[in-house]
Amino acid sequence: MASLDPKSGVLGKRLAAHLLRRSTFVVTKARIEQFATMTADAAVEALFANNPLRNPEGPRDRTTGLAWYSVHDAETKPNDFSGESNGVKTKLVQSWFFQEMLFDTTIKHKLAIFLHSTFIIGSTTSRNWQLYNYMRLLQYFAYGNIKTFAYKVTLDPMMGLYLDNHSNRNTAPNENYAREFLELFTILKGEQIGQGNYTNYTEDDIITAAKLLTGFRIQNYAFKDADTGLVTSKPIKNRHDFSDKQFSSAFGNQVIAGATGVDNAAKEADMLRELQDFIDMIFGQLETAKAYTRKLYYYFVSDKLDATKEANVITPLANLLVTNNFDLVPVVKTLLKSQHFYDEDDDNALDNIIAGKVKSGLEYMMQTFNFLNLSALVPDFETDRTNNYKDIDSIRRKLVEQGYPFFAPASVEGYDGYYKNGYSCNWFTSTALIHRYSFYDQILRGKYKNNSALKLELAPFFDTNFTLPSTFGPADFPQADAMIETFVTEVLEVMLPVMPTGDRYNYFRDAVLNGLSSINFLFEWVNYKDTGDTSDVNESLGNFFKAILNSEEYQTF
Repeated sequence: MASLDPKSGVLGKRLAAHLLRRSTFVVTKARIEQFATMTADAAVEALFANNPLRNPEGPRDRTTGLAWYSVHDAETKPNDFSGESNGVKTKLVQSWFFQEMLFDTTIKHKLAIFLHSTFIIGSTTSRNWQLYNYMRLLQYFAYGNIKTFAYKVTLDPMMGLYLDNHSNRNTAPNENYAREFLELFTILKGEQIGQGNYTNYTEDDIITAAKLLTGFRIQNYAFKDADTGLVTSKPIKNRHDFSDKQFSSAFGNQVIAGATGVDNAAKEADMLRELQDFIDMIFGQLETAKAYTRKLYYYFVSDKLDATKEANVITPLANLLVTNNFDLVPVVKTLLKSQHFYDEDDDNALDNIIAGKVKSGLEYMMQTFNFLNLSALVPDFETDRTNNYKDIDSIRRKLVEQGYPFFAPASVEGYDGYYKNGYSCNWFTSTALIHRYSFYDQILRGKYKNNSALKLELAPFFDTNFTLPSTFGPADFPQADAMIETFVTEVLEVMLPVMPTGDRYNYFRDAVLNGLSSINFLFEWVNYKDTGDTSDVNESLGNFFKAILNSEEYQTF
């Protein structure tokens, strides 16, 4: 039975790797071994460290090194600051965020992407500073309160532009944001029980919410939120509908009083009270909490939910979320420390949690880069900004080929693997698969997006991270097969989510031998150790490496 009871005992390598793959983008052999000695409680607490950003001022000019978004006077829009084109600036903003993710050893950016997948925006080349502002909001609330985030993101300039609330005014209410806020971002649709009635809300509620949301506009870069310091929309009195707003029986027929005040400033301030009353109403429904805990479950745990999991995981977590006033951290910690997360609460082989999800292009690319230590080859930001951005952008662009258009999903529903039936299985398309398989050849040949710097040197990589002998002679012949099996097992237990057995294990063992006997392979290896010549051993190691990266097991986590 699905259980949120805490897991006891140390994790060991398999479960440590599982936790790291699901909760971070930095999964290396050294980190797996470090976390393997920890209990689930200690490991999860370690993941919630509050590491500072590498570049907290955001993207910087490639020539001058000056920050784009923190050095302007009050009336200068940041997209006027640099001589770069809007398209280039947007790519550099995306690359800045990608780089923060790539090197973040905590769960922070994993949760930031969860918030992004829940409150979707799509970028355009003309909205680079708004995109940066939205990204900083994600980082600010990654360890925060999703109810407060819902309030702040409603006023976020990028969101206002993306879903047209920027143009929502009393004389012509625009329902776009109100509709998506209810249908996709918060309480979600329930079962349709009548014309325009979706159980959790009605079409009339959308119309009423749109009126409540009128009058919030981006004024200039200087109007900032007092809590976050980020740019926010300003309430504009003459664009707002000041009538009382009555909602349907789905919300107990609640009436939210229209904003009032003795002068224009007071009325505009009271518009924010209206918005807060609206947020309080939506988050006062248990179904809103359940919607978020289901999303967390799909994101971190499994693509499958049933009545038992609803009763024993979703409902208790929803109640915990409410008890903690919608702070995400206690809920996520409870989930990641639970027996259920580690698949220890049942013996159903058809309902495995570990290796039960398909990696998105984001997980595949970032975790592979970090495991192979290719991220260490990225030029230093301080000394070589042009090539730093170039290399990071070459990684980011690969995501599009793998079905993960970074901060540019095709629709407000978001990325297919986060919401469509089948969930993570939607990452696994024929197009994405082709580009995953070509990745192997590109990083071995130094042809990754024509970037020769991002090249994996196979023999040194395996020599640094795994166990093979430095000497080998006739006295060692009886142990040759055992040496190979030790090496293969050591690699597979940290690169694959589940250790293969039987013929499947033999497939990987035979891949490294590449037609050789164990003795002949070890002679080739020792020759490399003696001479530094990789020409012979690289063929076998390359065959082994390709078998792992292109295996169905490596696509899952």
